[in-house]
Amino acid sequence: MDARRYLNTNYPRGIRENVRNLTLRCLAGANINLNGFDNLEKVAFFNSNFANLNISNLRNLKEVLLAYNNAASISIVNCPNLENVYLVDNSFASINIQNQHRSFMEVPTNCI
Repeated sequence: MDARRYLNTNYPRGIRENVRNLTLRCLAGANINLNGFDNLEKVAFFNSNFANLNISNLRNLKEVLLAYNNAASISIVNCPNLENVYLVDNSFASINIQNQHRSFMEVPTNCI
């Protein structure tokens, strides 16, 4: 399923700001971002294919789980409360994780 269509249909702009936990499965798309999910604390992507995944400027985000995905690039930037990043059996060409205030970050080497 197209990721942008799925997000716009199931999480329209007025609803996104209330979402705290988001789990997305079997999605595809060129560029995926989580704009408008301002109160998001946990996000998980499973079995998805996308060119670029951008997770940025989410001040409340604490946990990211990416499992069994294919992507050209993953970027997690400016999420100051991010504590945990779990990458499990993914195929990524490029990963950019910037977090100055992390207390814990797990990036298994067999997933990079």
